[in-house]
Amino acid sequence: MLRTHTCGEPRAALAGKEVTLAGWVHTRRDHGELTFIDLRDRYGITQVVTSSDESPAAHQAGAEARNEWVIQVGGVVGYDHQRAAHRQTIRPRAVDPHPVHGHQQALEE
Repeated sequence: MLRTHTCGEPRAALAGKEVTLAGWVHTRRDHGELTFIDLRDRYGITQVVTSSDESPAAHQAGAEARNEWVIQVGGVVGYDHQRAAHRQTIRPRAVDPHPVHGHQQALEE
């Protein structure tokens, strides 16, 4: 399964639930033991947080991700009520990059 939800769906109602998302890396911020990825699709943006303590493999994959990579993440939705109502995070168990390979030249006619 490619995804269970779109990036615009995770909200407080999904807190604690397992989801799978797929989309483009909009931005990535590396803070050592934590990496923050803003994952976007046509429906919205969700923040993905990887932790080297909770899931070293997901953290390593998240640290290697670059802007505009297509990735799939699976994890548990977290929600911080101290932040703005639109803030949601995914604590992933896996981050799978799907980089676009190959370069094809366009036909000129």
